Amino acid sequence: MSGVSGSPAARELAATLALPPLERYGYLIHRLAAGGEGWALRNAQGWVLIRGDQRGDERDAFCLWPHPAFAQACVREGWSDCAPEAVPLQELLEELLPALAGDGLRLAAFPAPAGPVAIVDPRDFREHLSEELARQGREGVP
Repeated sequence: MSGVSGSPAARELAATLALPPLERYGYLIHRLAAGGEGWALRNAQGWVLIRGDQRGDERDAFCLWPHPAFAQACVREGWSDCAPEAVPLQELLEELLPALAGDGLRLAAFPAPAGPVAIVDPRDFREHLSEELARQGREGVP
């Protein structure tokens, strides 16, 4: 990330959004573990969810990005009243991911404005994030 506020430069933003879904997934896991927060889109009605269609599974998925600039890049028709909102790592691990699993929802890991997205079970995402936290020497987090 570059810039004073940690915001990605336009070229980095475009290049990262153009990565294949599994590479964006890995990027998200790494940045969440290192940065301590993710970002989602929210409006007055609540969080933005997308309808999945992988292998016939049409359950809704909660969208999560590694930086508000990536989330903002995905604001499109129907989401124009949404704004990025931080999701602290502790809240993600202890509240949000268990709630998603309990509600039968999935996680859309780092959607791009166009193209496919990695949609995963929140329990698998939690496991991968915990492994990355341990790899980074942050297993005590949160």
